[in-house]
Amino acid sequence: MEPEEKERIATELLQVPSLTICIEGAGGLLSRIAWESMGLHIYCHQFQELPYDVIIKSTVLHALIPTKNPMVFLDIGTDDQTLGRVYISLWGQLRRANNFLLLCLGDRGHSFRLSKLFDVVNSDAPGERLQGGDYEYNNGRGGEALIDNLEFQGKYSMPMEMGMVTAASGIRALDSQFYICTEEDLSRQFGCPFGRVTVGLPVLKEAVWLSGTTQVWIQDCGVMLDCPRI
Repeated sequence: MEPEEKERIATELLQVPSLTICIEGAGGLLSRIAWESMGLHIYCHQFQELPYDVIIKSTVLHALIPTKNPMVFLDIGTDDQTLGRVYISLWGQLRRANNFLLLCLGDRGHSFRLSKLFDVVNSDAPGERLQGGDYEYNNGRGGEALIDNLEFQGKYSMPMEMGMVTAASGIRALDSQFYICTEEDLSRQFGCPFGRVTVGLPVLKEAVWLSGTTQVWIQDCGVMLDCPRI
């Protein structure tokens, strides 16, 4: 079967809410999908048992994700509570955005799921931002990029605007780390923004407030597809 035909069939299957479908990634990782108010949500791959009528390979799923502005989501919480969901529109022309997308999907094994938002920079001041992305050690010492040669500085630098999602490092071993800006500072620049929060800034502000007394996590994550339901 040609790749185009596989994509067409997968798209049609995803639009049927009566079917239980899961996505299969590398090494038997599985992802559940769910119709929710914003659209079709593809949750982060993990080792789990899922009931399904149809299984779709993650390689086919990637062909269905928009290349220009893919939408991802992060479910933010603490050990005791869920704070809410954040939606981020990524700038798909950047390799750095695609690296972030891969870590939201987790179909290669590594993901942001259950990783910490481990720091707040410039708390209660211009340029305030949450830092996360160290899926390896959760302390700022890891977070290796899954893609080579991620953009950083130079023509990719932009003023610090509220809601921007941006690179926290230009070092390969740390290059999946990111900032999410919760207070703008237009007098300073980020090294390489690659997306913007579209929904959920109040959730992030609450995370900033709580981070001084409790640990804040990415409880789950994934990709949202804007598919019509049949």
